Amino acid sequence: MTNQRDMAPHDFWQEVHPPETFAVDGEFASFYVAVLEDGRQVRLPIRVLRTAITLSPR
Repeated sequence: MTNQRDMAPHDFWQEVHPPETFAVDGEFASFYVAVLEDGRQVRLPIRVLRTAITLSPR
C-alpha cells in the first residue's frame, strides 16, 4: 500500500490505480480514495474551504 502524502491539485487527473494501492481506512489528509466496483481506486482531492459557513437554526 502507498502512504498518503501532500499533493498539489494538479497531481490529480483521474488516474486509476490497481486494487489495494491505497489504504481505505483511517484518516485522509490530502486525498480521499474512491473504490470502483471492480476494486480499482481513484484519488479524489480534499480541498480546504477558505471560509467557514455557519448555518443558524430557524
